[in-house]
Amino acid sequence: MRTHRGIVESVSIVVNSRDNQRFRQFEERFVGKVNLPKLEVIRIEDAKSMAEGYNRGAERATGQWIFFCHDDIGILDHDVDKILFDAMSNSDLFGPCGTTRLISGNWYDAGEPYNMGAVVAPDPGRQGEYRLELFGRSSRRHVAGIQALDGLFIACTRKVHDVLRGFDEARLRGFHTYDIDFTFRAFLAGFNCIVANELTLLHDSNVSEFSEQKLDEWKNEQMRFELRFANYLEKTGGSRKHDNFPLNDAKDGPSTRKKNVTSSWFRR
Repeated sequence: MRTHRGIVESVSIVVNSRDNQRFRQFEERFVGKVNLPKLEVIRIEDAKSMAEGYNRGAERATGQWIFFCHDDIGILDHDVDKILFDAMSNSDLFGPCGTTRLISGNWYDAGEPYNMGAVVAPDPGRQGEYRLELFGRSSRRHVAGIQALDGLFIACTRKVHDVLRGFDEARLRGFHTYDIDFTFRAFLAGFNCIVANELTLLHDSNVSEFSEQKLDEWKNEQMRFELRFANYLEKTGGSRKHDNFPLNDAKDGPSTRKKNVTSSWFRR
């Protein structure tokens, strides 16, 4: 199943954000960097869960494409409009990182060589500093065959959302695994899901800072997901690791990324 490729007429950005300061920062670091036609921003201030908030936002959205965003992300690429348009023209849904082989309720568990993409995140070893987390070294601009995406940013056509009947808010009543569930169901439905290898986002979040309660909730949601999709998950993965590169400035993420992949980077 593939959506019609053509001119992107409109985009809706949906974000769950309760904190005014975080939302203003999101507007500056993400929304302010995007210059696509007919762009609208839909903020859900009182989401009961990530899935419920995203579904409520999607009901209000008028865009041909919907960008589901965390409120702690930012755009680092200078040519982001071209990157986004290129990805929208060649997929049904996409994100900056994910895996071609889902083995659990956590896309990262598949490891190398199945994980793709990158993100800039806080460096646990350097207070107040950032690092580039490089999950895959593919030289392709778009990595197809993606089975699951990370939830910091998920872009999809309206058709994808409607065919899947949105995020599973009945089962996923918290703030975890909504992304794996949604994108894996899209993969199983035959939609063309890709990692946009040119897209490098800042994500001001780090698992090392999660509370024990949050980690337990995440683990439990992963286990429930694995029970639901046990017959569809791959049995084995690769090496569960990725490369980290300290940055002098978060804005150095895209250039550092290009330096650490093959010279044929951005080749399809």
